[in-house]
Amino acid sequence: MKNFIFVFIQIILIFVGQISFCEPVFNYAEYKFSSTICLPQDQSDKENSLSANTGLKLALSDADIRAYFTLPKTSLSDLKNSSFREKLDFWDSPRLGASVFLFQKSFPVTLKAGSLTYSRSISKLKSPSPSMAANPLTKSFSFATGSGATLPTLTSAEQPKSVFLSFSIPEEKTYFPFTSEFFINDENEAGIFFNVQHDFSKHVSLQTSFTGVRNYIENNSAILKKTHLQFSPQWLFAGLFETSFRSPIFKSNFYAAYHQSPYNTEDFSDSIWIRFDGRTSFKNFLLDFSYFSVPTTGSTPKAAPIITSSSAICRTIEQIGINPQVIFLFGNKNSQILRLGVHAVDSWKITSTKSAESYNTLKLKGGALFESHNFNFRTDFSATNILLSKDTKSTQLEKYYEFSASTGINLKNSVSSINGSFKFYPENSSEKKKQINLNASCTPGKEKKLTLQGGFSSTIKDGSKTNGSTWSAVTVKLKSNSLKSTFKLKFELPF
Repeated sequence: MKNFIFVFIQIILIFVGQISFCEPVFNYAEYKFSSTICLPQDQSDKENSLSANTGLKLALSDADIRAYFTLPKTSLSDLKNSSFREKLDFWDSPRLGASVFLFQKSFPVTLKAGSLTYSRSISKLKSPSPSMAANPLTKSFSFATGSGATLPTLTSAEQPKSVFLSFSIPEEKTYFPFTSEFFINDENEAGIFFNVQHDFSKHVSLQTSFTGVRNYIENNSAILKKTHLQFSPQWLFAGLFETSFRSPIFKSNFYAAYHQSPYNTEDFSDSIWIRFDGRTSFKNFLLDFSYFSVPTTGSTPKAAPIITSSSAICRTIEQIGINPQVIFLFGNKNSQILRLGVHAVDSWKITSTKSAESYNTLKLKGGALFESHNFNFRTDFSATNILLSKDTKSTQLEKYYEFSASTGINLKNSVSSINGSFKFYPENSSEKKKQINLNASCTPGKEKKLTLQGGFSSTIKDGSKTNGSTWSAVTVKLKSNSLKSTFKLKFELPF
């Protein structure tokens, strides 16, 4: 921790040094405050409580400095009976972060430190299998690689303190634009990233990258205890190779990863997984498809095909997804769009039971979206955990259905939206549960300074309400030449 504080101070000193030589340096300051007051109704075992987040961001020409703090959910009586000093002690989860951008016009260098969050390639090593979200109306096709290091935000969770460095050679300086990244945190976990890209033309390019991480893997899974597969905590390596191709009619991402196994025996080998995502289009038709597989499943423990870099078990051993979409254009200059899509995801997983057998499920989701200049409407319907086959009677999967709809109106003097969802389990399900959510938002006025929001949620099981809540919120945004401020107050009434 002392080393981190020293590095953080050095970044601040670099920034202070720049003030003396660069004008102008200061761009703007942004202050944010968000608070939720919870007022339980007819629940004597719960007290009225308050939670909040606050923080400041300083944006400069070549630097970004942030500090955010959280007040955890605290009873109003405790706050009322505390002294001013004690009230300050309630604030915790400090999230400090700073970044400095150097030599941006020649050989860009970025240095970040603080409570950083990592995503992109790092997330794939933590959670290898594609998401089961199955959005049927996906518009973009991501080529994002690297560590995805981001500074803390108002609502981000506290992360281990880390230092991040990136260096790139732009396209103007070389035939193959090159980027390298490195990070290490105060728990001595580290990662490296290298990326090379070649542009064949304005719209055709090939990108290749490698990510390597060193993490401390712990035996914290109940599944491993059930199957007698405990292991000693240890440092393990994981690596990810990625290659991406993009063109006007075809786009693809290929991934291949290696994870060291914590089982140092002759019976089990290390884990490897592969994944392919693709997109092709022809006129108004678009097709996305994906495939994920763990070819080493036969030589790894059945209950733990992959121990990921986050110490979690990836229980998906194979998955296929397909997502066709059709787009219709209407009106003058194609000002109106109708998008229809279906997404099907077929997965093979390992059970979390002691026998650790496999089962095969299907998720189907369909959607429709209509968009015009100032109006949009979307509706989705999904069926999840459709059991196709299983190798054991102990597999218990709850099939459920979900319907959702949303609409938005964007007028000259106001912006408003409303969305809702209804999730329910079949009558023969052991859950016999229904969940309802409804949310609305309105931002009146040309300057969009004030936003009013409200919502309702409820869960009904076996014909009786088990929990629910209503909430309302007001957000005020103020802006001047050098200061931006956002204040949000939310009232939540559980019932």
